[in-house]
Amino acid sequence: AGLGLQIEAPVSAEVVAGAHRVSDLLASWYPHWRELNLTVASLTHPPQPAESTPQQAAFFSGGVDSFRTLQRCGDQLRHLLFVHGFDIAPAEQEKAQFVRRALTQVAAEAGPSLLTVRTNLRSFTNRWVDWEQHQSGCALAAVALLLAPHLGKVWIPSSHSLPFLHPNGSH
Repeated sequence: AGLGLQIEAPVSAEVVAGAHRVSDLLASWYPHWRELNLTVASLTHPPQPAESTPQQAAFFSGGVDSFRTLQRCGDQLRHLLFVHGFDIAPAEQEKAQFVRRALTQVAAEAGPSLLTVRTNLRSFTNRWVDWEQHQSGCALAAVALLLAPHLGKVWIPSSHSLPFLHPNGSH
């Protein structure tokens, strides 16, 4: 809409900087979109993980991009994150259990544990935004921020490397 966004609560300086980087990238992909006009009441430091060595995790759906991230970063990962409600609808309990069992086996062989998050975020936002093009990456980031008090870094697998990015929600 091109309107400014004002946040009255304290916000992490890292999140604000990231929001501006994402806004710049999206504006380059969608010229009719305006860059983010964001003002915040005050900045905070990001939450620190409970442990002295920050735990790392990666989103893991069982797809090619997930396996590539596991291959590249597996020795750093403490957890793999499966989100029931993104690729599999929340109502599809049986299918989600089947996938979770398979992903648990992969995690057991690779070393990290599997964490499962269940959400209706996709079904809620589908009426307003296109999931693949605009929402999937934001939703993954929202889950990562939810887990920020426990995790120091969360990897979001991307379909393409930086020089080859194009409009896609996970980019």
